[in-house]
Amino acid sequence: QILNEFPREKCMDAAERLAKSSWDRWIQEECGEVVDDITAVIAHLPDPVRIVTCHLPEFESDGCFNVTCTGIAGNTLGVVMLEPHADVAKLKAKLAEQTGE
Repeated sequence: QILNEFPREKCMDAAERLAKSSWDRWIQEECGEVVDDITAVIAHLPDPVRIVTCHLPEFESDGCFNVTCTGIAGNTLGVVMLEPHADVAKLKAKLAEQTGE
């Protein structure tokens, strides 16, 4: 939430604000006990971020199988039916077809 308030070129300011907010919360929750160390690291990822996990269930009777592809937010990106011996490139191509990418 804090980081969304800052443009990419102000990442140092965002890190400082995040660290200060963390410090303040620590002091409040620990009733004034000293904070040992707080480090804030900001990494800008390319837009759009595409981290995909795939769930592979049991094979169908014909040897084909459906792969459910899920995005980083837990949203289903697509369900891809693959034939036996399909490789990752085939999975990526079919997923791209479904998502229009």
